[in-house]
Amino acid sequence: FHKQPELVIRAFNEINTPLVVIGTGKEEKKLKQMAKSHIHFTGLVSQQSLIAHYQNSLAVIYFHEEDFGLVPVEAHAAGKPVFALNRGGAGEIVIHGQTGLLIEENSESALKKAVLDFQKYSFDSEFIKSHAQNFSLERFRQEFVKVFMSEWTRYKGLNI
Repeated sequence: FHKQPELVIRAFNEINTPLVVIGTGKEEKKLKQMAKSHIHFTGLVSQQSLIAHYQNSLAVIYFHEEDFGLVPVEAHAAGKPVFALNRGGAGEIVIHGQTGLLIEENSESALKKAVLDFQKYSFDSEFIKSHAQNFSLERFRQEFVKVFMSEWTRYKGLNI
């Protein structure tokens, strides 16, 4: 189960810290049974509700590996730091200590330590929001055109 919700729930059970789990899946019933009362499950939510959850959170947990995940970028767009496993795209998105915390070890204890260390950091929500712009659709378009034009110019210069 690549998103590791059991590991996250076990960690939050132990540190007795509130957690909101957004989404659903085939493991949901089992996860709800293992979660203590300070862990809340929303099920599926609308885009508007998801944005509200981001805006009202202290931080977002992203403790799994994906090539590129929208969750860290969406959280950053709301000015929120992300606790992320330093694997896949998260290492490209999260700046350790500035836009969140990159966790090296894929373990319950490493996640607990990061959550407990959260208060040691001072995250600037405006900086986090501006960092999210590095992953905007507009920037992607600009960079794509720049690369395309560079390659096109190189290709035309070959006189093929």
